[in-house]
Amino acid sequence: MDALILEPLDASRPLWDVTVVTLAPGATWTDSPGGPGRKPPMVCVRLSHTIGDGISLVNVLNEACVSEDGSPVRTVNFQRRPNPKVWDWSTLSPVNILTQIANLIWYILKCVYAVLRALVTPFGPHDSKTAFCDTKTKVVYSGKRTLVTCPSFKLADIREVKTQMGCTVNDVVCACLAGALHKYQVHRGDPAAERRPLVRAAVPYAFPRKNPAELTNSWTFVSLPFFLGPMDIKDRLAKTKRRCDDMKRSPEAHVIAGINTVAGKLLGAKFQSQTIYDFMSRHSMVFTNVPGPTAPVVLFGQKVNDFLFGMGNLVNQVSVISYDGVMTLSLVVDPDAVPDAHMIGKFFQEELDNLCAKLL
Repeated sequence: MDALILEPLDASRPLWDVTVVTLAPGATWTDSPGGPGRKPPMVCVRLSHTIGDGISLVNVLNEACVSEDGSPVRTVNFQRRPNPKVWDWSTLSPVNILTQIANLIWYILKCVYAVLRALVTPFGPHDSKTAFCDTKTKVVYSGKRTLVTCPSFKLADIREVKTQMGCTVNDVVCACLAGALHKYQVHRGDPAAERRPLVRAAVPYAFPRKNPAELTNSWTFVSLPFFLGPMDIKDRLAKTKRRCDDMKRSPEAHVIAGINTVAGKLLGAKFQSQTIYDFMSRHSMVFTNVPGPTAPVVLFGQKVNDFLFGMGNLVNQVSVISYDGVMTLSLVVDPDAVPDAHMIGKFFQEELDNLCAKLL
């Protein structure tokens, strides 16, 4: 699997391929920490992200699979909660007019702030040096990557916490991941564990699409801080929820997408590529959470036991995918720079168990 992550796709062919991994005749299977957890056969599908964004690719997966009874695959319907109207003509009154003028001014200020963040982040400070990411002024791709698979955890536990705290599944996952990274710092003897370091993730932000069957790249990256350091898990979740709510209400994602489009057209691909590098290299990781099928599916005539995915990036990659009531966490890291990365999955489960014990 590690070799497949590093091997470039053949540019003379469509930018995808399929590899079936099997045990050699007479070979025995020995699982290892961070390994896939199940013995082969495994189907490995590699593709270029230029083909489509995560939501589009999940829709392709749904078309390739069927439910166990042969019916279409059941998935979570991706949609964002609508933002409140900045100006509502249907409720005009002297008081409402003043309120809506204030809302309009506040929205304009948020737009200005979003533009400043979008322009400053690629040239601003790098994340703090931690055991998880030793950020440097000049980040260089090492050419070494390993796929680390963590034991699955119950989606029902996360949903119970979500209901109790009035937050989202993604809020809970981000808070538990932040706690797991803090514990990983302690595990590695990182002196920064006693502080609250600057640790951010470049998070794909997908825009809603009218046609779910359309294969498109309708997304951009936004910068999401993770709250590390010594902290109660409930406080960590509350802080995470506030930051994620701010991000959802902010026009930042649309501003970044617009700036990228304009920069690409006016300043060229070279400038755009350098800006993307500057943005990515200032973050500790790329974090993505993809909703998969909600019930067992059949692929190539066989029931699929697990889904997991990973991407080789300039920085660490942390990926979460849900399937049939469980969520699977995987990491793609430089094994020399992030040893014992499988411990992050163990610490994630500990954080989730701690959260459930406090709330349920």
